[in-house]
Amino acid sequence: MKICSEPGCNNPQFGGTFCRFHQYRRKMSGGDLFVRKAKKKAVEPRSLFDSAEIPKQSKTRRKANKRYLEQIAEFWDESVADKTDFCFFCGVHMTRRDNIHHLRGRTGDYYNDKQYFVNAHNECHVYKYHMMSIDQLLKEPWYDDFLQRLKSKDIKSYQKELRKQDKNINKSLDDNEN
Repeated sequence: MKICSEPGCNNPQFGGTFCRFHQYRRKMSGGDLFVRKAKKKAVEPRSLFDSAEIPKQSKTRRKANKRYLEQIAEFWDESVADKTDFCFFCGVHMTRRDNIHHLRGRTGDYYNDKQYFVNAHNECHVYKYHMMSIDQLLKEPWYDDFLQRLKSKDIKSYQKELRKQDKNINKSLDDNEN
């Protein structure tokens, strides 16, 4: 085994007569013949398929998002006109449009379906409903009223919420048995 050529170092050679701790000496003494490759000039893409950069959104998604933003604005304007501009979670009147909750999710046909839109405060929707566990949600003062509003708006989502609660109860029972 060859030893590092640095005086006083007994580590094995890594390359160029130095150990891995003294490799910086190779460049200091002008040692290596390593030369970086020249960067290639950017070539102008001829079509969408030749592009090196992937677009952030497809044309279809861009159209869908534009339509979605229009739908949200229409929904807010309608709810202000109907005086139904309250947070679906806590039930407090909203002075500005904060957030939209999709009762059936944001996939498929439900993405742009205003029937399943509800207004929500950012804090109630994101930081409480989506971030808290079921145990924590059950302790929230607005949760029972939310369930009643959910039952009257969409029975399928209400049943899904009840299944979450049942699953949580079953999990806590299993934990207590062990």
